[in-house]
Amino acid sequence: MLIPVTARRRPIAQLLLEAMLEATGVMEQMASVRDLQIRIKDALQEKSWRDTSIIIGFLRDIQAEAQRQAFAGVLLLVDEAGKTLEYALQDRVGGDVYVFQELAEYANRQVRTPVLFLITLHQMFDDYVELSDRTLRNEWNKVQERFQNIQFSESAGTTIKLIASALQSATNLPGKASAEMDDALSEIEKGGIQLPLGLDYAEFEKIARQSWPLHPSLLLAMPYLFRRLAQNERSIFSYLTSQEPFGFQSHIEEPVDNGDNYIRLQDIYSYLLANFEAGWHACLMPNAFLKPTIS
Repeated sequence: MLIPVTARRRPIAQLLLEAMLEATGVMEQMASVRDLQIRIKDALQEKSWRDTSIIIGFLRDIQAEAQRQAFAGVLLLVDEAGKTLEYALQDRVGGDVYVFQELAEYANRQVRTPVLFLITLHQMFDDYVELSDRTLRNEWNKVQERFQNIQFSESAGTTIKLIASALQSATNLPGKASAEMDDALSEIEKGGIQLPLGLDYAEFEKIARQSWPLHPSLLLAMPYLFRRLAQNERSIFSYLTSQEPFGFQSHIEEPVDNGDNYIRLQDIYSYLLANFEAGWHACLMPNAFLKPTIS
């Protein structure tokens, strides 16, 4: 039985109850299920979800109903869980994330009717509280320790290939752009710059020409920049498609002048600073990134 939770900036306990109520709709509507639905509605109305034991109790009731109705088990899936963590930083009482720990511990104890509790995050728990006080960081680390982490991240080489396949320039490079491309690719190869795994120089040359107006040096850096300061591929393609300040779309709308019209590292710096400044401040070395803005 699936209990899907699409997180938003609200208390996680409230969202869990809402999802449980909706999930019971797929069950055979026996008297016990209807009674469970009434009790969940009352809990939401009275905001009794602030007591995390209420959440565990309702999950136990759903688990029992699932067993009676021959479900193999219960899958509780919280997608975009980072939004609830961001909310918890603003509301330390209503947004208490301790319920994550309680649910993880409860799921780990189940044998007869298994409960699988999964959450998806764009970064680790402690990354969300990197700038908070030590006490809060320690508390959230204890929650994180109750989970087994499965990290999914595209390799830099794969990300570069995705960027190139999304662009696929339909025109030949202008004269100065072509000359700059040749020089840049030559410097990369002669300088022995290590390419990401899965790429050789011949393939990278083809990809780089396909990715104009992104400069080859920027193309190599993009996966690492967006992985650390934003949300990896998701933010890269937001950059390519959105109308955000200093974004890719605003650049390509400009007429091709007598220059090479490349987008370089300094242009991405302006884009990230304008749109992801919070991420820059959360970086391990924020002063190093922000210093150019005040010099």
